[in-house]
Amino acid sequence: MAASALTVAFIGAGGAIVGAAIGSFGSQWVQHTRDRKALRAAFRAEISSLLKIAEARGLESLFQDVVDHFDKTGQEKPVVLWGFSAVHADPIFTANVGKIGLLGADVAEDIGDFYTLMNAVRVDLVSVAAGQLAHLQPNARIDVYRRSLKLWRDAKAVGKRLCDNL
Repeated sequence: MAASALTVAFIGAGGAIVGAAIGSFGSQWVQHTRDRKALRAAFRAEISSLLKIAEARGLESLFQDVVDHFDKTGQEKPVVLWGFSAVHADPIFTANVGKIGLLGADVAEDIGDFYTLMNAVRVDLVSVAAGQLAHLQPNARIDVYRRSLKLWRDAKAVGKRLCDNL
């Protein structure tokens, strides 16, 4: 009879341990899933907003007009940009850069690519706004606009793909 009670006690203790382990794992898995969903939503919101802001400000068409005008006339079209005095960090990217891996390798790669391209475009915008291209010859200035357009279009394509996949 004592052996039977001991067996019941061991079974009960084993069940409690297994139940605690399953409960702990399940709780962690649920939290991990919530964190991933929140991270995806945050990145989607920030990237979508960056794309909308650039569209609303007409930056791509502004630079394209400068390039087209130069190609047609050989003359430079003046560009005035306001609000680009410094390159600023993106708050969601900055706060979550260490968590990007939670989203999977492909998404993490695209996020890194998008923000790096966006930063390069911002550097160019600040340079134009600050008049830092003035020392360049017109052909060299137009080349800056061409390269900026390519960088922006690459960033926009990656951003749109991210918004669809996040």
